[in-house]
Amino acid sequence: MYNGAFTGGVLRVANGTHNIYTQSFGHFTNSQIPYGNIPFTNETLFDLASLTKVTATLSCIMHLVDKGLINVDDLVTKYIPEYGNHGKEGTLIRNLLLHNAGLLPDYPSPLPDTK
Repeated sequence: MYNGAFTGGVLRVANGTHNIYTQSFGHFTNSQIPYGNIPFTNETLFDLASLTKVTATLSCIMHLVDKGLINVDDLVTKYIPEYGNHGKEGTLIRNLLLHNAGLLPDYPSPLPDTK
């Protein structure tokens, strides 16, 4: 099915108003959860943080760079002044894109109840 390239996933095809097709494949592995192999379901949620950066944020930022509206070597605080709290005042947009801004790699639990 997926030749071992990944443990599985959930495929969803939608048109903006409703789901057309949803199918789950595979399961969590022992390395992902401590209590055995559990199948993915159509409701399984995945952390897409790094994928969102590549598929959405990066292309939007580079569009702004191409239009001359921002520079990846600008300080984040130029656009979001309150970002400079707690020693982050020297962070560049480039740092955020390269994952070397010194931010924590995961959101502390519990996750907020938002979409």
